[in-house]
Amino acid sequence: MLAKLDKPAPHAFLFVAPSGFGKTEIATQWANQKPEITAWYTIEAGDSARDVLFHIIEGLRKIKPDFCSWAEDLPETNLDTSKVTQSFSNELMELGPEVRIVFDNMGDLTGAEVENLNQAWLSNAPTNVKTLTIRRTTPKSSFTYAANLGMVTYFTAKDLRFTDHEISALLKSRGLESKGAEVKLALTSTDGWPAGTQMLLKLFLEKGNNAEYLRDLPQSEEKIIEATLDSFSAADRDLLFSIALLDDVTESELVKLNLGTDAAIRLRNMAIDGAFISVRNYGEEVFTINSLLLQHIRKVLLRDYDGVKERALRALEIVKESDPYRAFELFLLAGEVENAENFIITNIRRLLFSGKKLEVNRFVEMVASSLKFDEERKLIFFAYLEATSGNLDEAESKLLRYMNQFGSMTSADPMRIGAPADIQTTENAIDFLKGRLSSTIRSGLGVPEGDRSLGDLEFARQLVILQMVASAAFLLEDEVNLKTALEMATQVRINATDPSNSIYLPSIKALYSLGTGELDVARENARLAIISSLKQKPSGIFVPFPAAYCLAEVHREKGELEEALAMCDEYIKLASKFAITPWLIALMAKKALILSHTGRGSLALNEITQARELVPVQKYSSEISRIIDEHELLIRVALADTERIKELLFRMPQTDTTIAFLSAYEAMQSPTRAKAILSTYRENTIRNKINKALISTEIYKDQPSLAKEHLRTAINLGIDNGYFQIFLLQTPTVKSLIVDLASGEPTIFLEQLAKKIRAHSQSALSLGKLANHSLTKRELDILRRLSTGLPITQIAANLHISNNTIKSHLKSVYRKLKVDSRQTAVTKAQELALL
Repeated sequence: MLAKLDKPAPHAFLFVAPSGFGKTEIATQWANQKPEITAWYTIEAGDSARDVLFHIIEGLRKIKPDFCSWAEDLPETNLDTSKVTQSFSNELMELGPEVRIVFDNMGDLTGAEVENLNQAWLSNAPTNVKTLTIRRTTPKSSFTYAANLGMVTYFTAKDLRFTDHEISALLKSRGLESKGAEVKLALTSTDGWPAGTQMLLKLFLEKGNNAEYLRDLPQSEEKIIEATLDSFSAADRDLLFSIALLDDVTESELVKLNLGTDAAIRLRNMAIDGAFISVRNYGEEVFTINSLLLQHIRKVLLRDYDGVKERALRALEIVKESDPYRAFELFLLAGEVENAENFIITNIRRLLFSGKKLEVNRFVEMVASSLKFDEERKLIFFAYLEATSGNLDEAESKLLRYMNQFGSMTSADPMRIGAPADIQTTENAIDFLKGRLSSTIRSGLGVPEGDRSLGDLEFARQLVILQMVASAAFLLEDEVNLKTALEMATQVRINATDPSNSIYLPSIKALYSLGTGELDVARENARLAIISSLKQKPSGIFVPFPAAYCLAEVHREKGELEEALAMCDEYIKLASKFAITPWLIALMAKKALILSHTGRGSLALNEITQARELVPVQKYSSEISRIIDEHELLIRVALADTERIKELLFRMPQTDTTIAFLSAYEAMQSPTRAKAILSTYRENTIRNKINKALISTEIYKDQPSLAKEHLRTAINLGIDNGYFQIFLLQTPTVKSLIVDLASGEPTIFLEQLAKKIRAHSQSALSLGKLANHSLTKRELDILRRLSTGLPITQIAANLHISNNTIKSHLKSVYRKLKVDSRQTAVTKAQELALL
């Protein structure tokens, strides 16, 4: 940040953010760079225009003791701000080539005279002055003139958030590198807020990664959050309190709450500034308050019983149809216990398929009574809730306890009808969440029929199981079972108006369409599932992660990379929150691939490394690692890391992805056998057809007319089906042919491709530098042993090579990684995910 403040005078730096974003710390470090020419003025509420001038003049008198000697004679009121400012500016010009002034807490200045002084200063500021202004709210004064001259740099909360790199450095300083991925996931609720990050990091060190302590923060932490709330304007603070009983709020809901026509604009501006509001847009904007702030506001509201009752009744009208669990809590807040009981019983179906374990626990007896569950069924019910909310150890423990207490089930007992299905559904969820994808498919397709008396509740359960089966089949590239899951899902006899039809079924359809390469159909179904979920507010395993993944992939393939990253980031947070590991890993791997497209190779590989850290082989099936391998393979191709590519292909199972790579490699290595190799290549999906045409283009590069014929085939398929990014990932030869084709046969699509290819030349050069890191198998062996801490002589002995030979290999490793020591080589290898 200090580097961004290294601009020549005249210049004004304006920091506008709530408390806790490090504004004062930045200002202090900036002032300490040149304390001898810096004046610091901390505004006190009620300071007059004379006070402002006098305090700044006092600060500047350390440079020149008799500076503005006329200041003592300034009148207390009726100050001629224009004349005084001109005199002040003229004398400032004489203090030297650069003078620095820090205005701390500038937002506390009020009054017409002060505002006139500020505008006069903006119009007459001398050319040797650099100012740094700290504010908690957006200034009313106009900076247009200075901004037009390029003399103003404006920083908001969004600019002051901790980045992933800064959080990594922070973890390293606390000795937490080994738990980097785990801690970062624990910090997601802070949204990069520096004070919140430090707060949760402190609690993590004291109590571990336990979400429970967040509900009862120590008083010192609560005071930090209270100070942050106090830094908002009164109007914005009131707005936050008015929506805090809702988990999130749409623009139309703001209107229903009678919060004024500008409420959405104010929330949108907070989101743009990064001030504790996030916004999603799926046809209608959805605003969400930062979870730490929201939790604190709710605690404050509860201190005023009459006030919170009135707010709860207003919020009830918003969420009754969409969020029964929040509605239940609002009924209780409003003191309407009987209405709460009646309401939740009529919403049992949505309750059971929510994944909101903590909310369900509060009224489980009511639900169990309504469904006539005995102690046995309640135990299964709890196991199911634990599994669908990501609590696998608890789920398995409850299932084991059930089998020990009650043994096997028989459908002859009316009280036990449907119990075998409940047990197998729970086991299916556990299989999926532990990455046992093949087992998920086998058990999911064989789950017995449940209790028909539950009607749509039973059918919704079937759709949930089939969504897990479809997810597992998709992630394994198992086309046959993915199609089977879709066919079975379309035959489920659920009511057409049931919400499950607009979430789970479209999600399965999106997976199948993406698997067959129909991007537009996949996008249409994914959007339907996500928009419907915003209304129904599902939780845990019922969040439409498959739809989010499909939408991110469609955005990526169409070249809409920022939209793809935003989708990944949003659902990575949710998957982490609910411990939905397969989709968490898939979304992180997808994010890594997208980052590589934007030229951020190191960040991409770091994301891959973090994903691997989250799924240790001792706890998760190796099938889940295949998802990471597939995405790393595509990233390594861009880095031309042939050794790593071979390693990945060797251990990955035979799927369309690996077959495409192996076929291309074989065909290019044996041109005489290319035709025979390609004749066996499956064209079962649109993507495979495009891949085959592109492989043929590469193979026949020495026959330009034939190569272009195959390229035209690929291009036409891409135009018809919305593919774009796939062409940017090709070899230089194919990309060169695309540019040639665009110049001879200009179409909008080809011209866009050619423009992107030319624009990527610089990032390709950057990736080329990384490609120089490509290590031989022997060098990789040595590098990986370096990380164990063994002496060089021991490593040489283990590899049966001489000390001179290993030294020669080490020199080559250091040269390729551009490092000069063992430790930096290991660090660089970790950054590149080589270890």
